[in-house]
Amino acid sequence: MVRDARPRPAGRDQAATGSTDLIAAVRLAGRLGLLAVAWCGGARAQDAGPEGVVRFVCPATQIKATAFAHRSGRLVTTDSALGICQNVFVTLETDGPVRARVVARDPYSDLALLLPAQPLSVRPLALAARPDLVAGTTVRSWGFPVAYSGAAPLLNRGYISGSESLAVTKDREVTKVIVGGLALPGLTGSPLVDASGAVVGVISGRLSPLSDGARSALLALKRDASMTFVLERPDGLKETLSVGQIVALVLDEMQLRAQVLIGVATPLDELERFLKNNGIDP
Repeated sequence: MVRDARPRPAGRDQAATGSTDLIAAVRLAGRLGLLAVAWCGGARAQDAGPEGVVRFVCPATQIKATAFAHRSGRLVTTDSALGICQNVFVTLETDGPVRARVVARDPYSDLALLLPAQPLSVRPLALAARPDLVAGTTVRSWGFPVAYSGAAPLLNRGYISGSESLAVTKDREVTKVIVGGLALPGLTGSPLVDASGAVVGVISGRLSPLSDGARSALLALKRDASMTFVLERPDGLKETLSVGQIVALVLDEMQLRAQVLIGVATPLDELERFLKNNGIDP
C-alpha cells in the first residue's frame, strides 16, 4: 500500500532492497540526482525481462494494448483494454501472432487473464514479495504506447503520487495507485515494476483530461443522427456516422492522445486477490 514519505533521521534509507550495493546506489542517487537514478534503473532494466511484456490486438475492434506473462502461463492485462473482445492475437518480437482467449476478467479491479493457444517463449515477470510504495518512489513500466509500432516494448518511468479507494459496490472497495508520469495511451495492461524489476501493480488507465460534463457531451454527440458519413476502418469494414458521431470521434481521439501525465494503476494486492479468486497461485 502507498505510504506518505516522511522526513527521517540520517542513516535511515527508505529504499527497500535486498542488496547492500543497491542500497549504496540509491543513497548515491540522492546525492547525484537523475544521473544516478538513471544508472540504477538502466542497470536493472535487463533483469526486468521485457520479453515477458507483449502487445495484443483485438480483431473485432483493432484496439491494441499491453499484457505481461505470469508464471501460470497466463497473460495479465486489464478488463478495460479488452472491451468487448473475447479472443485476441498476441504479437511477439520473434514469433508470429498467437491466438489467446479471455479466461477471467473483473471490471471492478480492472484486471483480466488471457490464455494463449500455445506456450509462449517469453520469461514471466515475478511479483514483488513485499511491495512498500512510498509516495515519491520511482517506478517503471514496459509497454506499447499508441502509434508505436516497434516489436519490443518501450521503457517508461514515473513515480508514486498517492492512492485512492473507490467504492465499486455496496460491499466492496478497490484501491488504485496514482502514478505520475506513466499515462501514455496504450500502456494499459503494462506491468508497474519497482527498482528490482518485480511487479508491484498493473497500469489500468489515466485520469481523464475531460470534465464529467464534457464526457456526457461526448456520449450525447454519439447519439446524434442529423446526417451520415461513411467511415472505412482499418479492417475494411465501413460504418455510417452522423455529424454528431464524427465530432464525437474526433474528440474521442483527442482525449485518447492527450498527454496527461497522471496515470492510475491497480496495486499488487488486488492482482494477487484476482489470481487467487481464479485458482492461480500468485
